[in-house]
Amino acid sequence: MKFNNLVDTVRSKLRPETYVDFAAIPDPPAGPYRARVSTAHFHFAPPGVEVDELEVVKGELRVVYMTRCSCGRRWVGPKFERMTVCPNCGRVVVVTDPHSATNEHPPRA
Repeated sequence: MKFNNLVDTVRSKLRPETYVDFAAIPDPPAGPYRARVSTAHFHFAPPGVEVDELEVVKGELRVVYMTRCSCGRRWVGPKFERMTVCPNCGRVVVVTDPHSATNEHPPRA
């Protein structure tokens, strides 16, 4: 069994590697709910009104939770933690879930 694994390993290393030119791959088709900003053109504008087109880009959203101890020390974290230890005074800080009142929960990473 070990000899077969050795032979398979050697064969896989001797095979030629294939490379893909990602510039040659076509873009995925536009979905039905995708905004088509590039087709929105204004054909006329009333006198005295200037029309500008702006580029639309995707952004990134990061949720950060700030915890504050009664000693005044504050620190941030990428996820909600109900109990943490204050790095300044060493006491345990218990906080309430900010989403419990609205029944919303943050996305799980």
